[in-house]
Amino acid sequence: MKYLILWIILFITVWCSGQTLPKIKFEGQSINDFVPDNWRIISTASGDLNEDNYVDEAIVIQEMDSKKVIISEGSVMDTLDTNPRMLIILFKDFISNQFRLKEISGNLIPNHYSPTMDDPFDNIMISKGVLTLNFHFWYSAGSWYQTFLEYKFRFQKNEFYLIGAEFDETDRGTSEGLKRSFNFLTRKMSETSIRVEEDESGEQIEKIETKWKTLEIKELKTIKTLTGLLKWTVAPDVEI
Repeated sequence: MKYLILWIILFITVWCSGQTLPKIKFEGQSINDFVPDNWRIISTASGDLNEDNYVDEAIVIQEMDSKKVIISEGSVMDTLDTNPRMLIILFKDFISNQFRLKEISGNLIPNHYSPTMDDPFDNIMISKGVLTLNFHFWYSAGSWYQTFLEYKFRFQKNEFYLIGAEFDETDRGTSEGLKRSFNFLTRKMSETSIRVEEDESGEQIEKIETKWKTLEIKELKTIKTLTGLLKWTVAPDVEI
């Protein structure tokens, strides 16, 4: 499990390093006005993020550079679109009735970087003023583990703060796993381990144990200060 996480971090770090973000317009009538040339929208979410009763938008865009698309030539490998992705958050301005650029990040939406894995990006959602990003890591070769990640951000004090997260990792061979639920506002984390053992009759049974831990963090992370997925150490041997 530990080595899978380190592998994920390594690939995401390599992907992020040296990336130059394109210029994004400050104001526009629709979300399409904020998409640079040779980029496309791959996910959207709508909702009121700053409690002004106007519908804001969050979009994920991806570059369309054919040189970064790896074509499968009859092997079991899927065609990979390794083009970089960006998260853009737009606030609706009630005076001009247009959208204004509020936040941009090139660190939080990984691309499809390996031929033996699913696309790690699932979707973005806005509900009750909270922006949620969902990811999963599933490999057809190289690892039996599947990992689900969820990050929750709320706009306060003019920044998007990470207020919560979920980590769920399972060994597909043994069904054993580990779940962590983070509340960064209370500085608490629940950690649930799932083990599979045999009883006296030889029947396999699940043993579930949950522990609570205090997070060793001094301040909350924001979209600006997060450098990537699973790169923030919040407790000994715990990254999110």
